[in-house]
Amino acid sequence: MMAFEKCHRDCRPDVTTYMFFFDGLVNSANDVGLLHYNEVLHHSLGSYKEVAKLVSTMCREIDRDADDSYLYMVADEANSYFSSSYAKVRAGLVRHYFSSWLVGFSTFGAIFALYLTLVQTASGIAGALDPLGKVNFSHI
Repeated sequence: MMAFEKCHRDCRPDVTTYMFFFDGLVNSANDVGLLHYNEVLHHSLGSYKEVAKLVSTMCREIDRDADDSYLYMVADEANSYFSSSYAKVRAGLVRHYFSSWLVGFSTFGAIFALYLTLVQTASGIAGALDPLGKVNFSHI
């Protein structure tokens, strides 16, 4: 299919762009295993390592016609989103502080405890400063 798209001048390179997109998803045998486990990829090649090797070799000697395919816009939008600082901060928060509902609940509990500690500290400082305002230091 990829050779046909390259040789036929009226054909859009949708399969070629899809293969480049798929090559970006599959970098190792673990990626193939994850895609197979989630029923995105079905294969009969034997091992995940063989599938990863096949996918990586298919796009090795082919030029990308990025502007002619509909997947180019999808891949470009995904790349621009994932390179933004918002996506990186959000991914870090989700990975570390909200990986499950229990971890998220604990995080909110810790933030609330920190808030109450700050309120208690501020009221303690205000209470300690209040008697000092009534003292007359003019006789010293």
